[in-house]
Amino acid sequence: MARAKRRSFLFSIPVVGYVLRCFAEERLNEIALLILNFIMAGAVIVLLLGYPGLITLALVLAGLAGVLVIATTRG
Repeated sequence: MARAKRRSFLFSIPVVGYVLRCFAEERLNEIALLILNFIMAGAVIVLLLGYPGLITLALVLAGLAGVLVIATTRG
């Protein structure tokens, strides 16, 4: 029996795994479209909900930035 490649558990997380597979397979076009989708979703949230949507979006992005800083400093 052939051994299956061991992949990180991150590949099993839906959005993160998709982005990691796109980077591994060098499909940068799809990553650009995914980033554009996130930006447009943020714009729709702000347009529909107004100022509370902007505050919610800012808090989510601040939390994401905190997680990224912790993840990069842990090694």
